[in-house]
Amino acid sequence: MKKFFCLIFAFISLYGLAGQVDRQELESFDYGGVEFRNYEGPHQKIDTIDQIRGIGLALTSRAEGGRSRYFDKYEILHLVDPDAAGLLNADVFILSDTAGVDHVDNIRRILSAYLEGAYGYSRTDSELLARFVTYYNAVYRQNLDYFSRKYTPLVLGVLTADKVGLSTRYEEWPGKTQIVIPLTGREGAPALDTDILTERDVIESLRQEDDRSLDERKEMTELKEREIQEEEKAIVEERRALEQRETEIAREEREIAGEERRITEAEEEGTITPDEAAEARRELEERRDTVEKEAEEAAQATEELAEREAAQEERLEQIREEREQIAQDTRELQQPGAAPAAAGPAGVPFLTFRMEGGQRLGRLVLVNSETGATLTRSTLDSIHTPGFLPHNGGYLVIAGEDSGNRMVGLVLLDPKNLTVTASGDSRVSRYATVYPHQGSLYTVVDNQGRWVPGRFDRDLKLTGILDREAAEYSYFGFDGGKILFQDQRGGVVSLPLSGFVSP
Repeated sequence: MKKFFCLIFAFISLYGLAGQVDRQELESFDYGGVEFRNYEGPHQKIDTIDQIRGIGLALTSRAEGGRSRYFDKYEILHLVDPDAAGLLNADVFILSDTAGVDHVDNIRRILSAYLEGAYGYSRTDSELLARFVTYYNAVYRQNLDYFSRKYTPLVLGVLTADKVGLSTRYEEWPGKTQIVIPLTGREGAPALDTDILTERDVIESLRQEDDRSLDERKEMTELKEREIQEEEKAIVEERRALEQRETEIAREEREIAGEERRITEAEEEGTITPDEAAEARRELEERRDTVEKEAEEAAQATEELAEREAAQEERLEQIREEREQIAQDTRELQQPGAAPAAAGPAGVPFLTFRMEGGQRLGRLVLVNSETGATLTRSTLDSIHTPGFLPHNGGYLVIAGEDSGNRMVGLVLLDPKNLTVTASGDSRVSRYATVYPHQGSLYTVVDNQGRWVPGRFDRDLKLTGILDREAAEYSYFGFDGGKILFQDQRGGVVSLPLSGFVSP
């Protein structure tokens, strides 16, 4: 017990110690950074963060059988078997075929709100845990053998090999996702099993990132240290209550022994009859059985406390190793050889394309013009235009996909980091090109199922349309106050720019 308390009070000082982590168990795992491919293009409707978190809060209302649903899109199964010793319980978050989430940040917002509402975690802790839940499920995606070794039969009964875990590609989420949230299942313990979420396979995968995920790993280690402190307090209180109960049991045992002697003396002296003595002994035997049962329960509780203390010592050793590894990674990243390279030639914007599903899809990258090396690449990888248009301090393209809530539209990219800075508010033809003219932008837009010429302002808001159908791939020309475009029959149409009306 003394060793346990010493470890508890000493763990904060372990951060700066150097050491080596045993890697032999890691050799059979093909580690790679967990990089999620999210949809980055325009949407027909954009939900607010509060609306997305509202899904998670709604899922905290469990119906009979521990099942909760959000319409026909999302479902959580609360699967707890108190008798399955040594195995993990879980909540399983299921995305149906009609689920509209297409960015991992929104999955995390749903999970975070659920953990906050269902288990009382703070907003900060729930957001951290949600991130690690997604990492954990990405690392063990479709690895049913792994889950079969860790989780109860109740959990395994709902998992399938083709759906378990979380794909790193958003296209594979609807109808093919079972996110497993590991639960400790012990009364009074934190709800989520943070040790499982930070298994070596998960941490090694995070260490493949350029920054080795140092900030997230530090935050998780600090959360686990707070868990240990809370568990230490609980053990101290339970130990104090148990010692008081053991004292009461010992007093009861002494009283029973004394009563047994008095009955024997009274029977020998003849102050009670043999029948009265027998009845008194039966009552005493019932008291003895009760006390013996309580003593057994106390002994069991003592054994369980010892096991919890041993588990805490083991967790403290794991945290020491995690802190050492974080410190080592920090030192390595701070070495001169790991410093960012000196500034070279400015990146040249370039469009790279691939064929996918019969479509040509592009991604904008910045390359070193001397070597051709890619310096930066956009996460937006669904560009349809054969080029990009310098506009409003950025690069304008047509990108996106027509699926569910997603749509093809105008997208503006930051010229330095190629992140999406703005998206248009209207559906645009994937075969169109954007033409600037007199401070406005013109391209082919959807108007109630018809393709027509559309006019946008500099902020990508649709300000006008022509009530005349155009070919999806039409070229636009301008002559004085007129616009020229191709109709669906292949002819060229010339109409006055004054003919544009509000959409």
